[in-house]
Amino acid sequence: MIYWFKRKYRQVKRVLDYLPIIWKGYDFDYRYATELFAHQLGRIADFLESDKAHTLSSGDNAKRIRTTLKLMKLVGDEEYAMEYFDYEVVENYFVQCEDDKGYSTMETDYISETYDEFFKKYPLIYKRVLDGEGPFKVYTNTVNVLLEGKTTFEDKRRIAMNVAHLNQERARKALYKMIERNIQSWWD
Repeated sequence: MIYWFKRKYRQVKRVLDYLPIIWKGYDFDYRYATELFAHQLGRIADFLESDKAHTLSSGDNAKRIRTTLKLMKLVGDEEYAMEYFDYEVVENYFVQCEDDKGYSTMETDYISETYDEFFKKYPLIYKRVLDGEGPFKVYTNTVNVLLEGKTTFEDKRRIAMNVAHLNQERARKALYKMIERNIQSWWD
């Protein structure tokens, strides 16, 4: 009978732990499902790091889970896809529309860029982009001009966007491969 009360207490405690995540979740975006999954993985890692864990590999499994959680955050926040923004300086401003009063459009002035540093950070991906990979069209003459050192901001930005996109895809694939290879061992 005492076990029954302990079990109910733990179940209520678990529901209260999940309540904030469920409360702020929606059904139109997969991100909320991955947040729920990440929360459960964090709970498993906490258990595997506790004194209650029994297996010898529980510490190693907890470390793998923590690494997976870090990668889940990077992929979910699209850190790699947005990284190229750190290598440019732009100024955004709004311009009033002449034909529609009360509406405005956003304009951007490109001030400076240091994309070459970004390209040096990922030389293999950069080469793949120059060979034609990536969703944003890089024109052949752009690549030739780039190799000669005479490119426009927009040309280099398009290449940087492709590098960032390919990096994001690599991180996403690495995340799911990591989960696939390890998830069956994340128990005690």
